[in-house]
Amino acid sequence: MRRIALILFTAALAACKPTAGSSADSGASSEEIVDASCSTSAPGECRAFALIAIERGKDRTAFALASQGCELRHWPACKTLGWLHEVGRGTRRDPVRARALYQRGCDNGDPGSCKSLAVLMDTGAGGAVDRPAAARLYSRACDAREWGACSNLANLLAGGDGIPRDIPRAIELYDRVCAALPRERACEHSRALRAMSAQDASANP
Repeated sequence: MRRIALILFTAALAACKPTAGSSADSGASSEEIVDASCSTSAPGECRAFALIAIERGKDRTAFALASQGCELRHWPACKTLGWLHEVGRGTRRDPVRARALYQRGCDNGDPGSCKSLAVLMDTGAGGAVDRPAAARLYSRACDAREWGACSNLANLLAGGDGIPRDIPRAIELYDRVCAALPRERACEHSRALRAMSAQDASANP
């Protein structure tokens, strides 16, 4: 297994965990050289180290580590690798490849990958726009408490763009996100939709 030298903070390495969206950076002041390798016994380390490398702008290192993690069937690492392809960090920008990697992660039960794949289907990046499929993937990820997926699904339902409009369901989803993340704009969206629904009801008794 290829070994890759990373400049990591000691405390950051001790604290890093392969969770979605984590930068795994503790902000410690002392540094050391860590000879980091990915093994079949701990493939999650590949993504954890990749996230640290991304935080430090070491994109090629991040790409190599995420690639190893995905090869070792750590599905969140496939999501990270897909993101690197999507935005062109550590490799050339390739949204088609990003879709394939998100699909792989999603098919193997990673909700973050499902959400990322849904975004590409929603926007048409790397392929055709498919909002019904995006809605299904958002729903799957939302059920796993990927709150961004819940918000995105609510946006689709509120707008009725490519799927049937469903204001009550959109409000329910916004409320769910608002309860989990009170500072999110979902709270504002929920209030706005409720006000709009009340106005419609008064105008059409």
